[in-house]
Amino acid sequence: SRIWCSFELHLSFVQFKKMLYNAYTLGRDKNGDVIAVGLTDGPTAVDRHGVNSQTIRQQNFPVSVCNKALRVELVKSEASYEKDRIRILNFICGETDLNKPPTTHHENYDEVDRTLRGVFAKSTYRIMLESGARRRKLG
Repeated sequence: SRIWCSFELHLSFVQFKKMLYNAYTLGRDKNGDVIAVGLTDGPTAVDRHGVNSQTIRQQNFPVSVCNKALRVELVKSEASYEKDRIRILNFICGETDLNKPPTTHHENYDEVDRTLRGVFAKSTYRIMLESGARRRKLG
């Protein structure tokens, strides 16, 4: 829901094509302690055992954040300053006047939404599947 996050991911995936990404938020470990937990594009230096370590590290990523990410809508995203939101939307549309009122619909917005949803779907599918399995098991 924060436009800066969407914008940075847009730059990584759409503008520069081959950049890696990471997305971090607060989560809780199995003891309920607050931890920083993130999704990364492949294992990181802390993932000493490769993909298996990455999977374990990412398992605490909050399902609520996954759900929001899969429903991202760039034009509904927020910024601390409205002028930032306006400039980002205009930049993504390719407008030269970044300060004019942005359009409410644009094919580039759709591309950003699809790209971000796809990236998060790829990164969170296991979390979402396991979350559903836990709910079915408990319910």
